[in-house]
Amino acid sequence: MQVPPSKTHQFCLNWSPYVRLVHDYRDPHVGAPYQSPAVPDHALHYFKQGSGWYRNDGQVHAISPGLVVLVRPGTPYEFQFEPDPPPHMLNTHFDLVEMEDSHHPFPYPAVQRRIPPPAIPADPAVDGYLPSVQQLRDSLVYEQTFYRLHAVGTLPGLAYELTRKALLLELLRMLHDNQRVSPHYVTPVHREMLAASVRFMQDRLEAPLTVADIVAHVHVSRALLARCFRNAYGTSPARYLAQLRIEKAKTELTYGARPIKEIAVATGFASVQHFTRVFHRLTGMPPATFRRRHDA
Repeated sequence: MQVPPSKTHQFCLNWSPYVRLVHDYRDPHVGAPYQSPAVPDHALHYFKQGSGWYRNDGQVHAISPGLVVLVRPGTPYEFQFEPDPPPHMLNTHFDLVEMEDSHHPFPYPAVQRRIPPPAIPADPAVDGYLPSVQQLRDSLVYEQTFYRLHAVGTLPGLAYELTRKALLLELLRMLHDNQRVSPHYVTPVHREMLAASVRFMQDRLEAPLTVADIVAHVHVSRALLARCFRNAYGTSPARYLAQLRIEKAKTELTYGARPIKEIAVATGFASVQHFTRVFHRLTGMPPATFRRRHDA
């Protein structure tokens, strides 16, 4: 006998999101704060790279890679980036269910929407609750899912519309699982240490960097660094560094013309053989195959 869902659980099962905007934002505001009085839909602001601060729901949070902010309809927000490293955001705007004005081109007009859209619950006691800010334990999978969504973001037809709904729900599922596993991911002091560690990695991707170098730079023990990375990103510092190197290599392979051997050196690998092994392990294919697929 199947147990019927509760009313609040049924509310979650009725979600059929309409994706309004999928934006790979590589040139955000730097220097002066960016302020938004309120957004009329939901927004997911994910920080792939950058440092600074973000104010949402009356709280100020340090920006670091892997941070994702859920902005609910009608909620003002404000953020400011430091100029280095170059900021990179992955942004998604959506309605939780499709409304009569969901199809309005982004952004919505300044006037209030005639029918307020339903919002993801902000009460922890309600099914479907998501916190406003999370540090993802598996940021790489989130990024991969975002880019799948980005690839079909404006394609017409029912099949692509269903794909967008499914991928957006997958992002929400990740956030739901993430906050269940790690509701108190890392202290503010440790978050600053993590941000400094990631910046140190990003600035030296072409160098033969070791975990010992990172430990010496941020002045913490190796054990504390490993524990904070595991709690915040769900992985070790060494694997996180490898992921950063491979992400840089993927950009080179997609948009550049340098030989694979040169890309291996530019991303800090001692040999093209080592680069190929790590690339295959993290992407499921060798670099030459990745380049051919993205040239097509």
